Amino acid sequence: MPVGMIGVSVWDYYSKGQFSHVNFERIQIGMSREKVVELLGSPGEETTSIPSRPASFQESGATGKGDSFLRWNDVSRDIYVGFIDGSVSSKFYYVVEF
Repeated sequence: MPVGMIGVSVWDYYSKGQFSHVNFERIQIGMSREKVVELLGSPGEETTSIPSRPASFQESGATGKGDSFLRWNDVSRDIYVGFIDGSVSSKFYYVVEF
């Protein structure tokens, strides 16, 4: 792989506006919904709860608070963010282990 392509891949992983664990870690309690959407690059999917998770999931940052939730996902990862009055109250990052 050419060096330039490696640089682009690393840049994409660490840049804002991308679905990544790095951007999940940037989400802070009290942050606005708009800022979360900016970090993760899309508005996410509205959901009213966090579904039950099988034991094969890894969990990070789970606190379970929120009156509404947004979900982002790809093939093997899910990010849930809970909000109270439009501000982050909890966040969840799940990785499916195959």
